[in-house]
Amino acid sequence: MGTSRAILFLLPLFIFACKSAKHYDNPERIYSFDEFIMGWGGGFTGEYEEYLIRRDGIVLQKNFGDDKFYPFGRFYESSVSVIFGELDDLKPWDINWDKPSNLTQYVEVRKDASKNRIIWGGHDSDHPPGIQEFFVNTRRKIRDLK
Repeated sequence: MGTSRAILFLLPLFIFACKSAKHYDNPERIYSFDEFIMGWGGGFTGEYEEYLIRRDGIVLQKNFGDDKFYPFGRFYESSVSVIFGELDDLKPWDINWDKPSNLTQYVEVRKDASKNRIIWGGHDSDHPPGIQEFFVNTRRKIRDLK
């Protein structure tokens, strides 16, 4: 009797633990953008960190006060698919958000000559649903490239 109770207790835990996360490994997926820029900064110094992430996984960094991007690192294809898939799922072309503050964060999607920049204050400010979570996760992945 004790074994059947244990099985009945553990079975739902096992089922929920095996629930798969969203997969972004479809090589046929067409994204609504070719590349995106994400940046953060401001405050007392007015300095910003800015990164351009391309579909081929190449990450470029813009130094503060410079107009050019320079090579920084490269994501594996599997990481690029997740990053682009997560951002594309947020429908960035539909987000019209321009609310900077003292410390500002932004994501700008680009396709051909079109672009859309989503700007919000730091992590404690009001922001579009999902964008802060995406931003924090992607920023961590960029820092892990160092």
